Amino acid sequence: MVSIEMVMKFRVSDYHRSNGAVWKQVFYFEDNPYAYYPAADEMRCWCEKQFGLYEKLNLAEDRRWSISLDGHSTFFFRNPQDCTAFLLRWS
Repeated sequence: MVSIEMVMKFRVSDYHRSNGAVWKQVFYFEDNPYAYYPAADEMRCWCEKQFGLYEKLNLAEDRRWSISLDGHSTFFFRNPQDCTAFLLRWS
């Protein structure tokens, strides 16, 4: 029997918005750059349950969290506590 472990890797940094606000940026990546990111769908659903729906039409300033345009590689959090909760859940 072969055991497969999924290791999630995150890089966290500050993201400076043009309006002066600083959000937490969480970059999610796997070893294979061409891999499908199934966990990203789960992470997005979790964020929506915890922090509210992601609505593309809302301005970023009106959101509590956001996601990159590709829909899977980077999550953004306006509140550092939300970023911490995300990392505790998915690390």
